[in-house]
Amino acid sequence: MSMRASKFEIWKSPKNNEWYWHFKAANGENIATGQGYTDRRNCLKAISLLQHSTRCKIYSLTPHTEGR
Repeated sequence: MSMRASKFEIWKSPKNNEWYWHFKAANGENIATGQGYTDRRNCLKAISLLQHSTRCKIYSLTPHTEGR
């Protein structure tokens, strides 16, 4: 049994010529998707920003209602 690693994948859409990315978990499931970018370099920059933001704080925009 081989262990797969999580990864980013990028591609250029033939429909609108924009670059897109998604992040795949080790099990192959897409768990995040980016918007379309007109330039490949900007698509890669967005991925780089995510890769360097692993210590970002999480802010809830919805009030906590669990248990109510």
